[in-house]
Amino acid sequence: MAEWIWEWAEWPSFCWDTEGLMKPLGAVHMKLGELRGLLSALGMRVGLDTALSAMSADVIGSSEIEGVVLDPAQVRSSVAVRLGLATEGLPVPSHYIDGLVDVMVDACHHPEVPLSHEILWGYHRKLFPAGGAEVGCYRHSDDPMRVISGVLGRENVHFEAPPSARVPGMMDDFVAWVNSEQEMDTIVKAGIAALWFVTIHPFCDGNGRLSRTLTDKLLARADGMPQRYYSMSAAIQRDRMSYYRVLEATQRGNLDITAWLKWFLECLLGALAHTEREIQQAVRRAQFWEAHADICFNDRQRRVLLRLMEPFEGKLTTSKYAKLAKCSSDTALRDLKELVAAGVLSAEGVGRGTYYMMRNA
Repeated sequence: MAEWIWEWAEWPSFCWDTEGLMKPLGAVHMKLGELRGLLSALGMRVGLDTALSAMSADVIGSSEIEGVVLDPAQVRSSVAVRLGLATEGLPVPSHYIDGLVDVMVDACHHPEVPLSHEILWGYHRKLFPAGGAEVGCYRHSDDPMRVISGVLGRENVHFEAPPSARVPGMMDDFVAWVNSEQEMDTIVKAGIAALWFVTIHPFCDGNGRLSRTLTDKLLARADGMPQRYYSMSAAIQRDRMSYYRVLEATQRGNLDITAWLKWFLECLLGALAHTEREIQQAVRRAQFWEAHADICFNDRQRRVLLRLMEPFEGKLTTSKYAKLAKCSSDTALRDLKELVAAGVLSAEGVGRGTYYMMRNA
């Protein structure tokens, strides 16, 4: 009996319970339709604001799943440039972050472009700009490619990928399948592609991030929207333990991938629900700037106000403002007093216990 899914003689002839997927798949399509209608009614400004948040979350979330922590402000700055949005108050992103954003933008904004080995190799080089012997090409080491945890000598093998010698042929089949027309829902196809790619594990590193990039590419084909308004990677990151559990169970199972596809659709529903909340925040931001259009905020004030409009931990004090705005305590206090006088913030507490809140927040 095969230990891993790719060892079955019928690989990659996946099967699934079509009837069992009808309810979650229908819910996804309904939610996508609602999202399209909502964005259309709200206009371009809110749409771009939502896309900025979603695309930033996608890059950050996909990296965090692999244990790579990025500077959110740099990611937001890089995405904003590519969306033609203002970047005032945001830092200049590193070349590495620009590369990650370029990969995501290329996949999502050009979903109609056929997949190729060359595109995948180019994406891989963007993920690992420092280069290396197995960067920008499929892995060729004779050593087994394993996903393990635990201490040396007592490792727990969660997955073992196909031998490197089989990767080129497997990737030929995968690329041809992605580019071909099948009688299946494109959202289901995205779920299959994510599993298929990460099971082949064609690169020495970065397979998880690239599988999620391909997921985004196929979802962009499916939803027909001009921007990425929701993030599967961020949704996976929020519940990554369930991702690891269902992935390992599927890769150790047979070719029936119903459980994987149900999880994929439920995760996608979660991503869409999160976007609805993001849109509500975007509407509040738009309403705020419109209501205070007559106030000339300086860059420091604008930067801190933007942070306050997002989930904000703790209370805004003078010292926290100085840290966020990268200024002295005297400058922070002066900025805060101006915002209070303008009716933007309210001052609560007394003396050193004074903190500030958004009015009507």
